[in-house]
Amino acid sequence: MFSISINLCSIILEMTNEQLVEYYGYKAADAGKFLEWQTISSSLREEMPKVDRATLAERAYKMVVGSERHQN
Repeated sequence: MFSISINLCSIILEMTNEQLVEYYGYKAADAGKFLEWQTISSSLREEMPKVDRATLAERAYKMVVGSERHQN
C-alpha cells in the first residue's frame, strides 16, 4: 500500500500542468462532481489568473470532493 502511494506521487510529480488538470477532472468525474469541479476551477482561474492551472484544478477538486467527504 505504501509503495503504491509513493509511486502515484512520483507519477503526479512528472505530469505536465495540462495532464494534472485532466487528472483532477477525471477524479472529479469519477466522484460524480465534474460539472461542479469545472465551475469552481473556472472561477478560481478568473480570480487568480497568475496561479498555474494545475494548482487551481487541485484546489477545486479538494473543495468539491473534500467537502463531500466531511459531510459523510
